[in-house]
Amino acid sequence: MDLLDEQIGKISLKIAALSKANRIGTFSLSYIESVPADAKLYSGVGKMFVCEPRETVMSNLEASVALTNNELPKLRETLSKFDLRKKEQTETLKELYESIKVSST
Repeated sequence: MDLLDEQIGKISLKIAALSKANRIGTFSLSYIESVPADAKLYSGVGKMFVCEPRETVMSNLEASVALTNNELPKLRETLSKFDLRKKEQTETLKELYESIKVSST
C-alpha cells in the first residue's frame, strides 16, 4: 500500500504543477493580447531571456496550454483509478483481518 500511496502522491503533485502551468499560460496569453503589437516580447530560456516575435511567443504559450489541457484529464483519471484501487485493497485487508479475527475466536 505504501507504493500505491507514493504513486498517488506523485500524480497529485503532477496535477498541481500542470494546473499551475495552465493558469500561468492562460494568464500570460490574456495579458499579451492586451500588450501593444509593437512591444518587444521575451521568452525565458534557462536563466536568460531571448527577444522573440509576438507570433512565436503566442504560439508557444498556446501549445503549452493545449498540452496541459490534454494531460490534466488523463492524470485526473489515473488518480481516480489509483484511489479506487487503494479503496479496494483497504476493503480486502479489512475483510481478511475480520476473517482471521473470527477464526481465531
